[in-house]
Amino acid sequence: MAKLKNGDNKRPPPSKAAAPASEIAKKHLIVALTDRSEQLGRMSQERWKVVEMKLLETLLTKLDAEPNAPMPAFDGAEWFSGVKIIKCKDDPMLTWLKEAVKTLQGLWEGASLEIVDRSCREW
Repeated sequence: MAKLKNGDNKRPPPSKAAAPASEIAKKHLIVALTDRSEQLGRMSQERWKVVEMKLLETLLTKLDAEPNAPMPAFDGAEWFSGVKIIKCKDDPMLTWLKEAVKTLQGLWEGASLEIVDRSCREW
């Protein structure tokens, strides 16, 4: 430990690169939406728009059925190598997303959507 001039012990400041424990604990909430019918699980932006609208319809149906339930929320979405990365706000949202993706209908022929851990390189 570093010593102060008056002899008191003081811990060195934490590294700026170290992530807070709360951030590390939330990493499982960041997932990849893949299309198993495509090489490497990639999805075009046009197909993502279709999926996004279907997810929104499903979410609105859930809210109509359960008006007093907490409002589901995402913390964002982005693209990585043609795969949509989705950041869920909490575990209930992640659970809802996984279940909703399994039930989406009216997509393109051969669509095979799956939510996988974002660190999985077998998209």
